[in-house]
Amino acid sequence: MNPSYYQLGETNTEAVNAFLSRLVQNTVTDLENAYCIQTDQDENSISPLFLGRIASYYYLKYKTVHLFYDRLNSTCSVEDLLSLLADAEEYAELPVRHNEDGLCAQLAKTLDLPSRPMSFDSPHTKALLLLWSHLSRGQLPSPDFATDAKSVLDQAIRILQAMLDAAANCGWLVTALVVTQLVQMLVQARWVHDETLLTVPNVEKRHLALLKKLGMQVGTNAGAYHGPAEVLPELMEACKGRQEAFEILLRRAEMPAQQIKQAWTYLSQLPMLFVSMSVCDTETKTAVQVDIGLDANIRDARRWIRLLPGQEHVLVINIQRKQLARSRFDGKGQAPRFPKQKDEGWILMLGLRDSRELVALKRIGALRGGRGSVTLSFSTPKTVGRCIYTVYVMSDSYLGLDQQYDLHADVSLGVSA
Repeated sequence: MNPSYYQLGETNTEAVNAFLSRLVQNTVTDLENAYCIQTDQDENSISPLFLGRIASYYYLKYKTVHLFYDRLNSTCSVEDLLSLLADAEEYAELPVRHNEDGLCAQLAKTLDLPSRPMSFDSPHTKALLLLWSHLSRGQLPSPDFATDAKSVLDQAIRILQAMLDAAANCGWLVTALVVTQLVQMLVQARWVHDETLLTVPNVEKRHLALLKKLGMQVGTNAGAYHGPAEVLPELMEACKGRQEAFEILLRRAEMPAQQIKQAWTYLSQLPMLFVSMSVCDTETKTAVQVDIGLDANIRDARRWIRLLPGQEHVLVINIQRKQLARSRFDGKGQAPRFPKQKDEGWILMLGLRDSRELVALKRIGALRGGRGSVTLSFSTPKTVGRCIYTVYVMSDSYLGLDQQYDLHADVSLGVSA
């Protein structure tokens, strides 16, 4: 044994026992101060807290989840979450090689970063620059930076999943939605404010005007989409059975044949979700179908579903997945700019509109069979009155394909109807 390696003064039994006791006590103190565990001196016991559980589940360092405690709040922005992600302890050993501080400073000048003091020899600053550059599809200054970017992205989704759990545990709807958007952004290498048509491989801003006209060009066909394809779902609708029209359009824009093929492969395998919902009272066992297709012009009274106050209810969400391609869906997401293969998945949230409270959250994996069903449990308020729940069906892989529906609850003493 090398005593100096362990900072152990002596190697006799008494000294080793004392050293181990101090080591255990210091570790327990660190974890307790990070709100990962709680100790009970009377019972001489240790029990995990929520942050400790998610650190264990996602294999995160305790200092990272302590950062969640310190910096997450109910109204975090994308920029707030990116900064928090970059400061995760998992990036503390990201290499900043000789003279790379200068390269980091140059990279920062090319990116539209918020004005803030930066230490360019910090691994966390480098992590932030790599994340920002990935979202901006910027040019990295060296192959080493590209290797480091893969390492940063490889860990980012896991950290964000834990961040989402932390926000959900606090009932922070806005932050949970923004965390989910950030996951989508990193997988697709685009900012949430970018036009969603730009997520299609090889499509650039100069192609947008042509693609937006596609819906109008096929609008004379029976059952075809009528209107400009402004966003990704509209482009998918306009391309139903119209692969040739899509390809002709991009050939006019002088896009090479191989790039057109890549663009169509991506577009044709994107998910198209069809959602239906019902609410079940767990006590009376009565189920009420939620008509999510009601037109805004229909009488207001038809929108409200009567639910009993103070009762546990279950929202059942049925999902059907389709795609333009006739090939069988293999469960894999389309993520050409993400460094590793990504399974397609979905995050379902139930929130209260007025209070911005997250009521329930559940994740589901890829819908390989084309269908899936999810249940979200919630309790109605104890007082009678009306409230609006919002159901969010969000992708964990794609930008611009999220759906949301309002559930109008009339909490009253009458029988659910």
